[in-house]
Amino acid sequence: ERTNCVGDERNVLLKVKNGLEGGLNARSIGLTYEEKHSIKSMGLLTLKPVLYAFNTDEVDFTLNKEETIDQAEAFMSRIGYCDRETDTYTLVSAKLESEVGLLDIDERNEYLEEIGVDCTTQLTYHTLPLLVKD
Repeated sequence: ERTNCVGDERNVLLKVKNGLEGGLNARSIGLTYEEKHSIKSMGLLTLKPVLYAFNTDEVDFTLNKEETIDQAEAFMSRIGYCDRETDTYTLVSAKLESEVGLLDIDERNEYLEEIGVDCTTQLTYHTLPLLVKD
């Protein structure tokens, strides 16, 4: 059998292969830092962190945000293959983003303030990503 993969790298890849065949992603099979590093050049998607996006309506996004965050946290804990150390989530409101995206900048800023979105604290990297308040 010819292979370019030998030693530790081969052993780790066999471990990953067995995990994948067993229905686990590479993040969930318990690789050590050294094992992950030895196969880093492979760029395995199932080793990469996951960003889960929870689409919610504009009321839950603005007025019931704490309750919605609690629901998202509960859902994340039920995902069997979720690695809470590397995987994360964000709340989005696609309808709100769509509607706000159609407004000119002054109307957009006024509307966001009216619905209680504090652009200095609530708009972060993963919330309303296409929206910029001037």
